[in-house]
Order: sequence, then structure tokens, then C-alpha cells
Amino acid sequence: MQGYANQEQDTVHRKAVANVVVLAATTAAAVALIAARTGFTVYIQKIVISVTTTAAQTVILADSAGTPVVVAGLAASPALGPYTWDFGPEGTPLTADTGLTYTLSAAGLAMRIHVQAYYKQTTALTVAAHAASA
Repeated sequence: MQGYANQEQDTVHRKAVANVVVLAATTAAAVALIAARTGFTVYIQKIVISVTTTAAQTVILADSAGTPVVVAGLAASPALGPYTWDFGPEGTPLTADTGLTYTLSAAGLAMRIHVQAYYKQTTALTVAAHAASA
């Protein structure tokens, strides 16, 4: 998969990458893909979901806010193969101080999820917050 090497976002900001295999027996709870960091906003550059076993379930990728903002998703019974969301080198921001999660409507789908993202500092950090974010 082609990344965004040598772009400002990859050299100035901290990268965040997720590669997750989701088994058909996985249940519907929200699972973290990219962790939240206080004082930072996650910018999603690319998401690829490769469905390997289809079923009548949906997939939603959203931020971890109290009222989640959906970034990508698949309708029930997606066909086998890859699905790509490309937000370009600058990416699309999540809500500040949140991470990226995926949620299944029920068990049944098997897939691989790949996410390319970066963290951008968006607020001034205290000494304690800076130490915790390292």
C-alpha cells in the first residue's frame, strides 16, 4: 500500500498506524484502533478494510467521543475484497482528544483493517501531560 512518505504530516507529526485482524467470532463492542492522546487530534489519512468472510453485519469506524463522529463504514453483507477510504496526505480530523474505534453490529464478519494516521498537537501541554504523551 502506498503511503505518504516524505510529507510534512509524516515528518513533523507523530505517526499512528493500525493493522488489525478481525475474526468472525468477534463481538460488537467498540474496539480501539488508534489510541486517544490528551492535547492531540488524530488525522486519518487512509483506511483499508479487506473483507475475508462476509455476513449480514455492519462495520463502523468512528472517533471515541461521547457522540461518535463516523469516519467510514460498511453496510450489511459487504462483498469480499478491499474497501478504501483515502483522505489524502493532510487527512481528516477526528474530534480533539479522541481515538479511532471500530464497532461491529454482531459477530460474523472477518476482515483486516489497516489505518494510516498521525497525531497533531492541538493544545498546549502541561509538563505532566507532555510526559504522559511521550
